[in-house]
Amino acid sequence: MARLRDGEPEVDELREILEKIAAQDARASAIIQRIRHFARCDRLQYAPVRIHDLLDEIADFLNLEAERHAIRIRYDVPSTLPLVLADALQIQQVILNLVRNAIDAMSAGAGVGKIVLAARLDQKVVEITVQDTGPGLEPGIASQLLHPFFTTKPYGLGLGLPISQSIVEAHGGRLWVTTNAGPGVTFHFTLPVAGKADRPENAPAILSVEAE
Repeated sequence: MARLRDGEPEVDELREILEKIAAQDARASAIIQRIRHFARCDRLQYAPVRIHDLLDEIADFLNLEAERHAIRIRYDVPSTLPLVLADALQIQQVILNLVRNAIDAMSAGAGVGKIVLAARLDQKVVEITVQDTGPGLEPGIASQLLHPFFTTKPYGLGLGLPISQSIVEAHGGRLWVTTNAGPGVTFHFTLPVAGKADRPENAPAILSVEAE
């Protein structure tokens, strides 16, 4: 790039630069394909899990991350939800990615930000949502967020959301984003219900707490 700034490049120099760019793009695409293959392979440990328990295991960490940026998290996860079929660690990673994105979106704002992490039953899937009160998205950005290497941040590679999408799709679900009526955006993803026979009978009280 320095040679481009110094003056008109020779044809051979320009060809060399373009070839390097193409090679880097090919390597990056190969990385994404390997990540997606890993997410879809048999290494995922599927088991019936309770979303309430899955969130409870990482709630302290999420709250600590949020509090460092003067952000509060409210959980709204009914204990009556049926079990889902999932690799718990992978789904926890998806939730961590989405919450960190929400924190990043609000960390530069004034006042106290708020994240609502909720779950609900929608026919044969459980839908998990991460809603923030950040600045929202400019028109046309939402459709690009899940593309590899696209990022609205001044840092990072833009891989967190595509990897999260691959993990969710490996579970038979989908991941998408919507713009809130008020400030901010909401990320949604779904997981298949494990089956009626796996519905919890002695579930703990509803997880609906706001971190102070």
